[in-house]
Amino acid sequence: GAPASSPKARAATLHAGELPAPGPGYTGPRLEPVDAPITLEWAMSLVWHFQRNPHVPLPARYLCRLIDEAERILDAREDAEGAVHKITLQGGTSVNIVGDTHGQLQDVLWIFYKLGVPSPANRYLFNGDVCDRGTLACEIWALLFSFMAVWPESMHVQRGNHEDRLLNMDMHCGGFYDEVLSKYGRHSGTGALVYEKFARIFARLPLA
Repeated sequence: GAPASSPKARAATLHAGELPAPGPGYTGPRLEPVDAPITLEWAMSLVWHFQRNPHVPLPARYLCRLIDEAERILDAREDAEGAVHKITLQGGTSVNIVGDTHGQLQDVLWIFYKLGVPSPANRYLFNGDVCDRGTLACEIWALLFSFMAVWPESMHVQRGNHEDRLLNMDMHCGGFYDEVLSKYGRHSGTGALVYEKFARIFARLPLA
């Protein structure tokens, strides 16, 4: 296993509340206390924030809260369904299948605008390759995880070949690892910690 002080080991045990709350200069959505329920109102406030301020990342404290919630939901889904996850559609329910978004946040915001945000009646399947190439994959993940937290059945994400450590660290065809470090810290340890939180999610996603 990883040394106890490594980012990988810390990612397995760290509670989002251990990370500092953002200072007064941050004007985006806050989630305090950090264990407060993630509501539709909060998820929509994140949509509006990224529409207006796409280059103002969600603070690590709140992003890790979303990642931890997604990990809990994915673990529960696997316990209930096994490795193959099912999307059950009933009358009046639709599913929107979204291909490779590759860090293009504006594409995801446009899709939500045209087709509606995720809900029990308007479900989404993101078919992998959320990461790499573009520079706003963290923001896409934050949106997907926030709606997953509100309505788990409304959001399904599969693992593409870009939800992978080796590709994420390849500057020629990847870049997600560098994106995370550039937003959350190259030298403080927080950036590597956030990436390892993402890596735990990737390991839980069903393969596309």
